[in-house]
Amino acid sequence: MSSWIVSYLWVALLWPSGQCALECNLAQDRLASNYELSTAARNGIKFKPGQSTSRFQGLECTCLTDDEVLGDVVVSQFDANDQLINDNGQYDWKNSSVFKISNCEKLEVTMRRGLNDLATKLSGGVLIFENVGELNLAQFQIMTRGTGNDSLEGTFTSVYFKNVTIGRFPSTARPAMIIEDKIEVLFHHLKLKEGVVLDLAVTNRENAISPILRIEESEFTGPESLSGSLSDFDDTLKVTVKNEQFVVNTSTPTNEGCEFDYKGEIILKNNRIGLLRKDNLKVIGAMKLDFHDNRVQTFTQDAVIADSVKEFLFRGNTFKFQISQPLLELAYVKSARGCPKDDLPESAIRTIDFSRNEFSQLTASPFVIDADDYPESLFDKMELVNNTISSPCSCQDKPLSNDAEISDKIYQRLQDKSQCISEIKGEPLIGLRDQICQGNHPLTQEEKEQLIRDELSEKWTTYLIIAIVVSLILAVAATVLIMKLCCNNSGDVSPRGRD
Repeated sequence: MSSWIVSYLWVALLWPSGQCALECNLAQDRLASNYELSTAARNGIKFKPGQSTSRFQGLECTCLTDDEVLGDVVVSQFDANDQLINDNGQYDWKNSSVFKISNCEKLEVTMRRGLNDLATKLSGGVLIFENVGELNLAQFQIMTRGTGNDSLEGTFTSVYFKNVTIGRFPSTARPAMIIEDKIEVLFHHLKLKEGVVLDLAVTNRENAISPILRIEESEFTGPESLSGSLSDFDDTLKVTVKNEQFVVNTSTPTNEGCEFDYKGEIILKNNRIGLLRKDNLKVIGAMKLDFHDNRVQTFTQDAVIADSVKEFLFRGNTFKFQISQPLLELAYVKSARGCPKDDLPESAIRTIDFSRNEFSQLTASPFVIDADDYPESLFDKMELVNNTISSPCSCQDKPLSNDAEISDKIYQRLQDKSQCISEIKGEPLIGLRDQICQGNHPLTQEEKEQLIRDELSEKWTTYLIIAIVVSLILAVAATVLIMKLCCNNSGDVSPRGRD
């Protein structure tokens, strides 16, 4: 069989919402890089016989009309097409490890859970929607846990939404999408139609999976001004993640131990978020929460809640308006279920990194922490540096007592290591707060230019001195050389030599 099979299929179906036309092909010898799969998504595929990470089959479909429908009914259409399946088993669309639907103006999707659905036929593979102008999810049950004892059986292991605008979810009820035990779910370059909310409820229990949720370079609108009440505006982003993986204990009937074995990564990066309010991002138990390089227009108190997260990274974000504080609430509990062993010993907490963030103003600690089960040494795991507060520096520190609240200590350390504004000659300048409060103000533009001129002047003076010295050395050397050449025969240039 050739390394590439291209099979064109017209699927013309009269559905209540209109007519569907897809052009599909089977692609052999595909790699994870052909679909930009992460290492986790690639390794999570349950490959069919004869396929591996270095060679697998993909089913790739594109839309041929501006308004199309994709549903489980195409299973029978695929099976009836001898270009996608043949009797001797040389090729079969159901052996595809990736199902990709791309380049559609408008696409309505109906994917149910049953015995003859796409998720069952392509069980263990990856589903990708890419470059879809408007994606309407009429029914989308394939994001839940698999069937039987295997949470990945009869379903897709990973689902990607790339450069997609979602027009609607199956129901207006919240949450809009329930996700269970997926290797990886990716929203990349995602947009939402007006009135649509990305409301995700993620629950993971499978210990063999360390699930990943990524929301990257996406846009979530919010209020353009704060003239009205925030209650007048709907959320556009709400994510709740709960990881309940138990440690493995083979001596129990379920192979589950007593305490939790927190796994999973939640990554939000390079997003534009109009509004974050209370509980909009809530993570209970995880290996990592990474919220970085996001631009948030408006936030309220407790917009981000992280409970028992081993590695908390909150870096490089910009926050324009604050309605109330604190922005974050962190909680750590050693034993969530009263087990003989701790769910989260102090050694399991890796770092709490709150760095390089920018706030328009900050009058109190941006986060509170509830960690009564842990000693003060937990404070040493916090990285609180290079944050910027775009308001005049406040140098009136209140001395803290030994029994001060940890939130007060956090605020003081964050301020000491932050940047703020110092106004010099009417020019607002950003500088390190600890230096400014000691009287060492940042240089104005005029002072910087003068410093550059002085440095150049010093350099030219140095160059001139070096040039003069070199010239003198060359002159002396030339004189000596001429004298040796002219007096080579006599060897004496004194008057006595001629008497």
